[in-house]
Amino acid sequence: MEFALSEEQVLLQDTLSRMLEDQCQLDQVRAVLAEGPAQDDELWRALVTMGLTGLMIPEEYGGLGMTLLDAALVQEQLGRHVAPVAFASSVV
Repeated sequence: MEFALSEEQVLLQDTLSRMLEDQCQLDQVRAVLAEGPAQDDELWRALVTMGLTGLMIPEEYGGLGMTLLDAALVQEQLGRHVAPVAFASSVV
């Protein structure tokens, strides 16, 4: 039995991490939190564009049809970058 991540899962992590490095720097996070609602709308739109808000929706309904493990990998990256978005409560 193989417990390693698949190539697709590693690619998902790497792609999301690179995007977050560009769009979710600590000074931006602090500014979002200081200005009001703890949600970065621009970052949320980037996640929507990547299709991640439909991560666990079956493909037949327009989602990505991925698993809870994939959602956990996304959430891990969002936490690593302190992303001010409500991913877990909105998507999972």
